[in-house]
Amino acid sequence: MNEKILKQLEAIKKLSEQGIDGEKDNAKILLKKLLKKYNLSENDITEQKEYEIDIGIRNNIFQELKTLISVKIIGLKNVKTYSSFRGNLKIKTIISFKTTKNIYNIILEMIDLYSSEYRKSLEIFNHAFIIKQDLVVRVSNEKYKKFSKDFSKEDLEKREKALKMSKGIDKRDYYKRIGD
Repeated sequence: MNEKILKQLEAIKKLSEQGIDGEKDNAKILLKKLLKKYNLSENDITEQKEYEIDIGIRNNIFQELKTLISVKIIGLKNVKTYSSFRGNLKIKTIISFKTTKNIYNIILEMIDLYSSEYRKSLEIFNHAFIIKQDLVVRVSNEKYKKFSKDFSKEDLEKREKALKMSKGIDKRDYYKRIGD
């Protein structure tokens, strides 16, 4: 679609929404005709417009995840990162890029999905690390049997994943480190 035509359609749409009296009505009629002529919908007009997007990141754990998702969708050369400082103190990192609203919404959905999955995996890793380092509090079999009845299917699946994951984690020996 020709950029010039899209800009004209955007201007007509804006006039149809914000115009005064007859101006607004005429713009709506013209917009309908032009949309039909070019086989477009009103969504097609706003979807094509690019916006400058800045995503602030305060947590370093998710900085790489958000950056990688943005780069995957937008492309490496189109994503810029910079940091915001107060004096010498780094406050947050900002990812900046130009994109359409639809692509931006996809990026946000992917960030939500992968952040949620990352948190779940991190929780399982934490359990696996505790298991591998033998930091689990032991209870008698009778107490465990009574306690384990309260586990949900999801809890048992997480425990199973943690046990499998713990096999790939190196064990650290606190007492060995003291002697070094």
